[in-house]
Amino acid sequence: MHPFLLLVAMGCAGGTTARGSYGDPRTGCEATGGSVASASCCSTAAFPDLCRPGACACPPGASVEATICSCSGASCFDAMTNTCRER
Repeated sequence: MHPFLLLVAMGCAGGTTARGSYGDPRTGCEATGGSVASASCCSTAAFPDLCRPGACACPPGASVEATICSCSGASCFDAMTNTCRER
């Protein structure tokens, strides 16, 4: 098998898609120093991407309770990798 194809096949075998990413947001949140909480956000989706500006910054009438990952310090929750990361 060609070395490139072998690497692609190994990458598609399952598990995480990127180094340091988790399939389950709750697991990734807690494993990277965050804690699961609830907050008023603009989206009904659980674990919104808090690294993006405005994820939980909408008027009170448009907000809904959502499960979030509260990261420590200057970190934010990245929904692509399900991890707390530096801003």
